[in-house]
Amino acid sequence: MTKTVLALVLAGIAAVLFVSTPSSAQKDAPPKPQRVKWEYRVSTEDELEKLGGYELGKTPYDKKFLEAGLNKLGEEGWELVQAGRGDRNQTCVFKRPKQN
Repeated sequence: MTKTVLALVLAGIAAVLFVSTPSSAQKDAPPKPQRVKWEYRVSTEDELEKLGGYELGKTPYDKKFLEAGLNKLGEEGWELVQAGRGDRNQTCVFKRPKQN
């Protein structure tokens, strides 16, 4: 009887160790990626040109001001995701990963 109890105890310990030990596939599995949280910015074409250095009435208009404004936002991590005509002006939607 003592041998039977000892065998059952050892079998139980072996089962616990087997179940609680992660398999090699579990050990090597990459961690689940965290969900990205986004922040958005909506700007008009006029706002982007002003950001790029254009001053209405003081500076001759050139598309380079719009380009400069877009590049400035790009340097800040903003990505243009949509552009469309609004009520009076072109409207641009930007996004970037939310900064904590």
